[in-house]
Amino acid sequence: MINGRTVRAAETLLAFIPPIETWTDTEDKEFHISVPVPGMKAEALNVILHGKHLSLCGEQKEEYSCNTLHRTMTLPDGVEGDKMTAELKDGVLQITAPVVARAVPKKIEVRNATRTIGEKE
Repeated sequence: MINGRTVRAAETLLAFIPPIETWTDTEDKEFHISVPVPGMKAEALNVILHGKHLSLCGEQKEEYSCNTLHRTMTLPDGVEGDKMTAELKDGVLQITAPVVARAVPKKIEVRNATRTIGEKE
């Protein structure tokens, strides 16, 4: 009983803040974003690109509750947002976009010094 009336369940609104995992596949030259969104349907999700800013929005309504998702991130330089794709599979939103070759991370080799700091040649 709430405030003198019988309620089967209290309505709840949950702000749902899932972790965002990002990585660049240097071989395929693709930028990947992975976001767990368990229970959400593809038609309830919106992926919106505005310049370099990517917004993920969604809402899942049940009889007595509503889960909402809203995350925004800035894409790194070189990500071709106009060629971005989004797919929902097994409760995980997968977003992929090509990366221009100059923006793909490169490994820099670390070599042993041939002389110590302060040593004269």
